[in-house]
Amino acid sequence: LPADKVLGQRAWELFPHIREQHVDELLYRAMDGQTVSSPDIHYFVPGTDRTGWISAVYRPHFDSHGKIVGAIGLIRDITERKLAEQQIEYQAYHDALTGLANRRLFQEHLTLALALAQRRRRLVAVLFLDLDHFKVVNDSLGHSIGDALLKQIGVRLKSAVREGDTVARVGGDEFTIVLQDLPHKDDALVVANKILRTIAQPVEVAGHR
Repeated sequence: LPADKVLGQRAWELFPHIREQHVDELLYRAMDGQTVSSPDIHYFVPGTDRTGWISAVYRPHFDSHGKIVGAIGLIRDITERKLAEQQIEYQAYHDALTGLANRRLFQEHLTLALALAQRRRRLVAVLFLDLDHFKVVNDSLGHSIGDALLKQIGVRLKSAVREGDTVARVGGDEFTIVLQDLPHKDDALVVANKILRTIAQPVEVAGHR
């Protein structure tokens, strides 16, 4: 924002959402004589599409007589760092090719699903799926066609299960699926058959069927 639109205004008038994130409380504590640090804060600028992250330290501001007359905030924009951290975290838990969960995230979701199922007296099913003769596609048409096929299979698998279920790619052409919160064992069979019907539909990749 231009300086003439900022100078003389209160921070919470410029950014109303900081009250919800208790930044105003930090400012009051600084005016009470404390030096305080904020957690990472997600900000937005009203009336614009600008968003980002900041971290800040607030400390009391004294006059020449040692009296507290205000608070000084030292604010640092950490948007680039936060985006990099989010990207690293995403890569740690997702398959780079399909965007599905990887083996690590699959195991975490399975552990959570089992714990919830025990508490709610419900069932969890784990499905394992691999593509027969996938090597033939790679060998005859090339790995780029094979990769495109895997991406389409991943999309189909996601469409065949509920939003809360987990589809993971755990190997070259191997996928696992966690179906959580099932009332009956037969429900897993219903979903498995739906997945098989979905996968059985022809796939068009770069002119190849």
